[in-house]
Amino acid sequence: MSRTRKQLRQALSYLLGDYWSATFTSNGSTTVGKSDALKNKFVEWISENAYFLGTSGTNLNAERRITDFIPEEGQIELAYALAAATALDDTYEIHRMFTPSEKHEALNRARLKCFPLLRQDIEDDRLTVGDISSNGDFSKWTAATEPDDWTRTNCNALKETTIAWKSGSSCKLTASAALATLKQNLITTTPYPYLKLDTKSLTFYAWAYCDITNEARIGIEHPSGTISYSDYHTGSKQWEKLYVTVTISDPEIINLVLAIASDTVVAYFDHAYAYTNYNIYEYDLTGMGLIGDPSAVMVEDDDENPYSPFTPLQDWSVSPANKLRFSVLPNRGYKMRVIGQKYLSSVSADTDTMEIDEDGEDLLCCAAAIELFKMRRGKVGIFNVAEIDKSIAYWIMEETKAKRKYYARHPLPPVELNFPTPM
Repeated sequence: MSRTRKQLRQALSYLLGDYWSATFTSNGSTTVGKSDALKNKFVEWISENAYFLGTSGTNLNAERRITDFIPEEGQIELAYALAAATALDDTYEIHRMFTPSEKHEALNRARLKCFPLLRQDIEDDRLTVGDISSNGDFSKWTAATEPDDWTRTNCNALKETTIAWKSGSSCKLTASAALATLKQNLITTTPYPYLKLDTKSLTFYAWAYCDITNEARIGIEHPSGTISYSDYHTGSKQWEKLYVTVTISDPEIINLVLAIASDTVVAYFDHAYAYTNYNIYEYDLTGMGLIGDPSAVMVEDDDENPYSPFTPLQDWSVSPANKLRFSVLPNRGYKMRVIGQKYLSSVSADTDTMEIDEDGEDLLCCAAAIELFKMRRGKVGIFNVAEIDKSIAYWIMEETKAKRKYYARHPLPPVELNFPTPM
């Protein structure tokens, strides 16, 4: 489950007794809003610290301090002009204790304070033992038209989640002309630029799916313009493992190639990886977002079974540079699974989501309330510090209750002990 920033802001406001949402019942101006619901309020209801927040229409997410309130007319006046006049049926919120921006900041701070009770559990299968290529599981797509670190020619590329081998997503290629290719320049994309590849054997594997014979295959372009190809996919409408091996003579040009022979043909590729004679004992964990070291590292039992179970590894450690290191290397070409935890996602727009359920929302909002009153405590001379300290103590007590409730339903995962083999 997840909650949007808007839902979290409103839940925090409810918790503070500071939630008010309504709809404008007539057109106003860029500095005036009119709503019949405001006619039920006393003039003291809005203090000098009250803020308007537009929640629909042209003024969506616009935040302004309220400088005047005329309840008999159902009218609020704003400190400075909005981008457009307030309009009939536009919705809005009024925040009387803290500004919307302060609440948003407090929510993002609270997600860090509540770790590891509030967390995202990670099971990352993107690493392959011995792989020196990049994004062979086709999980990263900065652009929707081609996967990161790959370049297409004579074809369209799409991220496919229905027809996939292992990783949950594959690359669907549709040829727009004969000799369609998707290439990766291994020299510029490899995570291991220090490798000396000349005179080394390079093997490229990929799984392919196609329903036409003699169309889909893979290759290695080396030297430039010369491609050594694998056998073709048989057209079996099943996933088949393709591979090709070459000896590198000049490491300046090495392209990994996914290829379709004829126009309009569709093929799918997944779990592409390349390795050399070198053993790769170190793997970068930076892109996983882990907080702390992994709780476990596993390797699949069978690289040709998409549903293969994973077995925990013991001989690993993590370097200060956040590199996963092995003293005994698992089988090349086998997928690894890194298990750990990371922070909940930050929210910077009302539609952004944070990965928590109802219990997590209660805990997060209690922690955010503490952060709000801590912010206010720093404004010496404006607010009563003693009263703020009482509020902080109250919300710490409420946070403790929420933690107990959350932990009873969402206990921390067990920690797997890792005992490296002595070198």
